[in-house]
Amino acid sequence: MSTSPNVTGNGSLNEAERREVEQLIADYSPNRLRGSGEQQLTLNAHELTMLGNVLLNSVPGLQPAAMKVAISGATADGEISIPQTLGPFGTVYLNLSASFAQQGDSVQLTSLRAGRLPIPRYFTNAAQAWLASRLQAAGTPREELLVLRRNLDNTALANDELQLRLQWNEQTLERLRSQARQWAISAEDRERVRAYYQEIVRISEQQAVDNRFVSLHRFLPSLFTLAVERSDSADDAIAENRALLLTLSMFTNELPVSDLLGSQPDIQPGEADTRVTDLRTMMFYRHDLSLHFTTAAAIAASAGVDLADILGTAKEVYDSRQRSGFSFSDLTANLSGMALGEAATQPESAQQLQRRMAAAQAETDYMPTPRTDADGMTEEEFAQRFVDRSSDVYNSRLSDINELIAALPVYTD
Repeated sequence: MSTSPNVTGNGSLNEAERREVEQLIADYSPNRLRGSGEQQLTLNAHELTMLGNVLLNSVPGLQPAAMKVAISGATADGEISIPQTLGPFGTVYLNLSASFAQQGDSVQLTSLRAGRLPIPRYFTNAAQAWLASRLQAAGTPREELLVLRRNLDNTALANDELQLRLQWNEQTLERLRSQARQWAISAEDRERVRAYYQEIVRISEQQAVDNRFVSLHRFLPSLFTLAVERSDSADDAIAENRALLLTLSMFTNELPVSDLLGSQPDIQPGEADTRVTDLRTMMFYRHDLSLHFTTAAAIAASAGVDLADILGTAKEVYDSRQRSGFSFSDLTANLSGMALGEAATQPESAQQLQRRMAAAQAETDYMPTPRTDADGMTEEEFAQRFVDRSSDVYNSRLSDINELIAALPVYTD
């Protein structure tokens, strides 16, 4: 431990860096990994530093950690500073640093240090051997980590860049996607997810009699009424809201809730999942806005607003290259969902938001009516009208949307 960090700052990105990360995610879109094949990734030190800080600060308990990466030819160095508050003694920092080098067809750890103290090679070798043996175990999620490790076909440090080559097949991708959703779900959260999913099923069965498309508003007040009943404190409310939004996002995106529940004795997720798959939720008569809203809310509640914003904008950048195009309607839904997810997980607002959402009368209580005058833009059309995502005209449009969101009934007295 040290009284000062080796890596200064809190790992947050400035506006230009956020745009770079959005572009990276669009360039290496997960949509390209839907089928079998090879994926090539090439990242420089600056890009690795930005991505590493985004990931570090999406992990509860690590904020506000900071990291930086340096690459020189076929070698690389990485540093991480993690703050720890010791009450009246102030803040100290766990400073970790590591060096890597190209050895054969892969990148290998060559040294590890805690502060100025070198960790002997014997211990790093033993740690790597222990980790490998744990990955060989049959249990989940270690089995899935082993699958991921085996699909990393090649790593290389060359020309001041890290080059990765992944070999994928659809079965592996589905296993990893399914398992990743379970890793961060505690037993208590699974119980919460189960309660909200049962309520979603109940509402769905009522709505599905005469409808295939229903407003998301048919679900939200009832779900938040249940959240109010289950919350005795602000901490309870935050946990309940997070589970509610995560479960609702799984449902609207037609993902099996069994990915969150695992094996449960009192509910058969596979059977329940198939009962409601024909029902689609909408916001402002559009299915895609419902998906944007619930996904952004779930990410903001689980991993933070910054990550939700980056992923949401990256999706629009990717779409601008495809037929659907860049859409400010979609961004309005993203930003509205982010606002909901953030307010739902803040101690000072979690319970109040529950009550206001339970009493909401319409979609316009928690999302402004989206303007459609700048939807479906190709990359070229976007550049003609808004120049780029750092321009005044673009940021003025975002500011207008955020002002409308801040004035919504669920956020104002």
